[in-house]
Parts: sequence; structure tokens; C-alpha cells
Amino acid sequence: MQESRLYACAVLAGMVVLGAAAEAAAPPQPQTSASRRGEIPSYLPEVLLYSQLDNPATNSANSQNFEAAYNSYDNELADDFVVPAGGWAIDNVSAVGVYFGGSGPAATYHVAFYASSGALPGAAVAGCDYPAVVPVGAPSPSLTLAPACTLAPGTYWVSVVANMDFAVGGQWGWTDRTVTSNDAAAWRNPGGGFALPSCLGFAPRAATCNIDPTAPDQLFSLSGVTTPVELMGFSVE
Repeated sequence: MQESRLYACAVLAGMVVLGAAAEAAAPPQPQTSASRRGEIPSYLPEVLLYSQLDNPATNSANSQNFEAAYNSYDNELADDFVVPAGGWAIDNVSAVGVYFGGSGPAATYHVAFYASSGALPGAAVAGCDYPAVVPVGAPSPSLTLAPACTLAPGTYWVSVVANMDFAVGGQWGWTDRTVTSNDAAAWRNPGGGFALPSCLGFAPRAATCNIDPTAPDQLFSLSGVTTPVELMGFSVE
């Protein structure tokens, strides 16, 4: 049986350079019903609401839901952004990423939004969880959200997690950013497979988890409309 490894971080070229590794016997070589609430009417122009696509780092941090055999390695990466007065209706999340330890692709991605709790993700935002979004583009996916995620002014976190079997596609990494906007990106590995006990719950990826410590943020952008959803006659509960 061939020896294989899972890693928390990889360089853009696909060579693993950072993160804790764990021995594993790998399988065969190298893995809603939309309501009207929050929907963006087609006659409203979509705009780029927020962008962190500058200052790319060399490395990419793993954010992935693996198959059952590797459940202890399931991990999640999130980064924050600020919604200004008036609120946003977000219907697209784009993330820059790479495949490593395999060539992918991820068939779907899990996108979720969290309220901010101090400098980390807090409670999940109701109505803004998308477990299986089919991507356009690989390995840097454009992810269309239906219905749109409607957010009042404040600070929030967005997470992007690849749903991909390690045995089939290897790993997906969300590319890091050398400059911090707002608070630094947060990462967690609840099952402890990466042997980082300080990061079983959300913790700063770079400073606490020591995954690519010189590049504390992630590359992503958000699109949608700025028109307050309440004024369009939609519920935002």
C-alpha cells in the first residue's frame, strides 16, 4: 500500500512546504430549494462589493471536506469583511486557489457566512449556508449563491471549503495574502488530524496555527447588489 500524506498548506506549484503531516494508508492512487428571500432581481445591476485579490502569497492553505476515511482532517478556512451602511445582498463568492497532492477537481464547494465574534468567526448567519455550490472555474472557483446572502451593516466572515475526496483529487488550497485587511484569516480542524491542538476551533491561521505565518489573509472577492433588500420587498430574517 502506498504511503500518502495530508498537509495544511502547499505552494502554488503544488509542492508541500508547510503544515503538520500525518501518516495514512491511502486508498488507490493518485477526492435547496431557493425561496424568494434574498434573491436579487435581474433588473438590478450586480457590482463588485468587496475584493481582496491583491498581494498574493506563494502558499495556499488547505480548506476541505474529505471522504469519511479522512474525517479527522476536515478543516475550514474563513476570512472577514465589513458591510457598510445600507447592507449587501451577496450572490457570488470567488476564491483564488490551487490543487496539490492531486489534480482535483472539486465537484462542489461549501460556502458559509458567520457573524464576527471578537477577531474570529462567531455564530453562523441564518439563511447564508450553501453546502454544495457547483463551481465555475478550477482551481479558482466562482461560486454563485442562490438565494443571495443578505447582510445588514457589520463585520462578517466567509468560508470556502472544497468538497473533495483526497483519494480522488488530492487537496485544495485557498491562496494566502501577504497583507491583512480587518482581522487575519481564521482556520480550524475540529477532528485534530493535523495535530494542531490550538486550532480545533477557529484560530488565526498564521499567528496561532503557524500555517504560512508570513501571509495572514486570503484572496477572495464578493459580488452582488448594495440596494437594501428590505426596500425591494424581500424578507431578511
